[in-house]
Amino acid sequence: MNGHERLDAVLHRRKPDKVPFAPYDEMVPRGSFERELRNRGMVLWTFRTVPYWSEFPNVTFETRVEGDRVTTIAHTPVGSVSSWYTTHLSRTIARERSNQGGGWIKSVEDYDPVIFMIGDELFHPDHEVFDWISRDLGGDGHVRVQSGLGPPYTGAYGYYGMGTPDGLPNYVYAPLDFPDHYARLIAALERRNRRVFDAVADCPAEVFNLGDVSDYYGPKQFREQDLPFYEEYVPLLHARGKILTNHAHSSHLQQVKDLIPMTGLDVIDAFTPPPVGNLSLAEARAAWGDRVIIGLNFPESIFWEPTEEVKAYTLDLLRSDPGGPLIITLTEMGISMLADDMTEQAFKAGMRAIMDAIDEYSSEGM
Repeated sequence: MNGHERLDAVLHRRKPDKVPFAPYDEMVPRGSFERELRNRGMVLWTFRTVPYWSEFPNVTFETRVEGDRVTTIAHTPVGSVSSWYTTHLSRTIARERSNQGGGWIKSVEDYDPVIFMIGDELFHPDHEVFDWISRDLGGDGHVRVQSGLGPPYTGAYGYYGMGTPDGLPNYVYAPLDFPDHYARLIAALERRNRRVFDAVADCPAEVFNLGDVSDYYGPKQFREQDLPFYEEYVPLLHARGKILTNHAHSSHLQQVKDLIPMTGLDVIDAFTPPPVGNLSLAEARAAWGDRVIIGLNFPESIFWEPTEEVKAYTLDLLRSDPGGPLIITLTEMGISMLADDMTEQAFKAGMRAIMDAIDEYSSEGM
């Protein structure tokens, strides 16, 4: 089997000849190193493919650039709101060399304009992008699309300024401080999901990503806010033959491990085991069973260990999950770690060690 065939086998719950190594396509250094790993069976897996575009017919956007700060102002019939981000950062600080500094919702006065913006957004299918990327990757890659669908509770976080100093506390306290406004925001996001579904449901892509599991909410919120979303949309997309994943990049999955199988998702991706996450692969498999495909984000802190330790860690992972179904991937830091010769050497040596371990494990009979 080649890398594409291995990944496809796991996604369809067939047994591959080896556990696939399928990093996100933007995580792998290009050039001779990428060719080396592809020739050894690595397959690229897309994450940022978006099969739709949207417009805001009744919102005017104004952009101001002052030094390294870019501010966007959205003018709506019910008021204006702004957000801003900082540019020209080091790649080791932000993958896109920019970082959000302030979200749309900073005070109670911002809810009406933001809710208007959400309701004004119109979605249009752009399914050709899936065909183009599939052709570009050929047998070297597998295309997963971002459906644009996600639990309203988790989707709300972005409007408060994901990752900004004030964004998280504003988001956490909003249901307590402004319950009526917050409820209206969630309802607007639920209506948005229905419009997105109409735009993406007929996309020919087979693998769809639906939302994420992050560190900024706990099991109570997951049960009350996330599960109803999955109960609504997972059956609709399964009926269309879609394989469904989410991006479970929380470092605290132990707290929601018993709730995750209730989503009905096929793939739990970006799952990060210790020493970064608090849930081991063996514990996840015991909780989720062999129906759930685990896309394991290799903890890149391990790359700073000697190469033989990286290989040993990988072998321990593989042996802790005999039979899987399992995909080893890189989902988070990726080549943003490559800042100098030392980090580049550590990153490349680590990826080679992962593939060495996969080869050795396959020779043991998996």
